[in-house]
Amino acid sequence: MQPGALPASQHHFENNMTALALATVLEGCIGETLSALELAAEVDDTAAVGVDDKLTELLMKNTETIALDEGRHSSLAWRTIHWVCRVDSDACNTVQRQIFGVSTLTEAVSKRLPAGNVEIQEAWTRIHETLVPFVTALDRAKIAKATRVYCSSPNTTFDKSNNGANGVLEQLTDNIIRGVVCGVESRTFTETN
Repeated sequence: MQPGALPASQHHFENNMTALALATVLEGCIGETLSALELAAEVDDTAAVGVDDKLTELLMKNTETIALDEGRHSSLAWRTIHWVCRVDSDACNTVQRQIFGVSTLTEAVSKRLPAGNVEIQEAWTRIHETLVPFVTALDRAKIAKATRVYCSSPNTTFDKSNNGANGVLEQLTDNIIRGVVCGVESRTFTETN
């Protein structure tokens, strides 16, 4: 058994940077990020109750791999928005106005996740509170600080709110943020502006 051919892309942006940016934010920055966080939390929840058979252990490992891969897709989406904001201020302003408001981002997670999923909500909040100002360049001091904090120590986990436990959710959150903040384009932007 093997995967078949992927269906043709249904995305037609027709040189419309705003349409590209809006689709990227909805599908990548929000959709991919939340999917990755949900998978990571599932792995952590399963690990917390204990693994007592090889099949569950294998499924957990595969799910962790998928979550971390989805995190790389999420980082790519956020880096794409960073690029859009550098090359098209109108598209960037539209994204900020229509999607990047705190209430819109909070609503996105509340629609997607069951109430009471505090760990995912905290991870999501940390990601969007760090990355929205970073990718839209709203606050250059925050950009410089994020670069110093996240890129200076690549093997450190920065969120210690769960008493030092370093689960997949926490690792993924750091990976997504680092994948954006420490990306080559991000460093170049910070250094040259």
